[in-house]
Amino acid sequence: MKLKLVSIRITICLLFGLLLFADTLFAGENDASSGWQALASKDFELARQIYQTDIKDNPGEPVFYNNLGCAFARLNNFKDAETHFYIAKFLDQENSDYIYNYGVIHLNQEKYDEAIEFLLDMDDPGEDGDTEYHLGACYFYKNDYEKSILNLEQAAEKGFTGYDLDVMLCENYLRRAEGDDLQTSKKILEKLEKEFKGLEELAVLRAKIYEHEKKHKGALKTLRQFIRKTDSSIESASAYLAEVYDQLGQTARAVDTLGDAIVLTDNPGSYILTQAWLYYKNKRYGESSGKIKEYMDTYGYNDKAIYIEILNKMNRKLSSGERSFIEPYADPGWWRKPRMTKIHYRISDDVRAQSQKSD
Repeated sequence: MKLKLVSIRITICLLFGLLLFADTLFAGENDASSGWQALASKDFELARQIYQTDIKDNPGEPVFYNNLGCAFARLNNFKDAETHFYIAKFLDQENSDYIYNYGVIHLNQEKYDEAIEFLLDMDDPGEDGDTEYHLGACYFYKNDYEKSILNLEQAAEKGFTGYDLDVMLCENYLRRAEGDDLQTSKKILEKLEKEFKGLEELAVLRAKIYEHEKKHKGALKTLRQFIRKTDSSIESASAYLAEVYDQLGQTARAVDTLGDAIVLTDNPGSYILTQAWLYYKNKRYGESSGKIKEYMDTYGYNDKAIYIEILNKMNRKLSSGERSFIEPYADPGWWRKPRMTKIHYRISDDVRAQSQKSD
């Protein structure tokens, strides 16, 4: 699930002197209020032009930088939005709106730690729940479901509502799976299914609930029916269908179904690594190595890819070139050990654990 840019706060400049100065230059048309009106009417290109002119005339006024950042954000230019939100925040370090915007724009660039830092730095998070919502989203994407649930529930208590909030809560309760979490997740999903029809991520959530209940056939049926109804393969539905096949020990089907997901995305790296892991688990080491090569040719080296390839090489006779691949990650004299599986690799435990999941 990709989070939408939900809330960017817009500040109206009510400083008489600035309005008068801009009015003098632009005949009452291009002042701060007309920039705000352009934002409100969703003419973001016009707003950008207005605020860039305002900044030239009044370079020390933080509201212009903030609102220009809003225009850039709505034009999907997050880099320039971040720059202008930073300037606004620097010029007025007590304004919570500027800090909030700076945090949210980091979230939209998947810079979750930075987003959390700035959102938590707000003296006044507001009463509408949007700060807690965005914090919950940050923690959601960091897989910290406890903190995500805490913040999303606080957002809901303040009256914040929305599809994305419900989807994240549903997923989080499934991840935690304590006490009544499964039932709570089911209730949220039932509400969403009544309101939103034929959405891919709801089909995947329904399948995940079946998996938690050990109802593999129900998960398969849900995903197959959804893909059939849409008359095409769907990326995340195909990826989770592959996971269900893997749980059932149907490796060939899992690999093939991941192939459907790969052709539907511009960034298939994680799916390729999952294919490599599935091949390794089923002792198809050559095919696994082929997938690792495919991954590294495009994305370069990373710990997970290296770890899987080391496991592949450990299970067959090695050439000197293959030994040199492993040596940077293994203890000295590793090839002389009687059991190669006892090798201590200098790869973090969390990466090793993640490698052993077909996600």
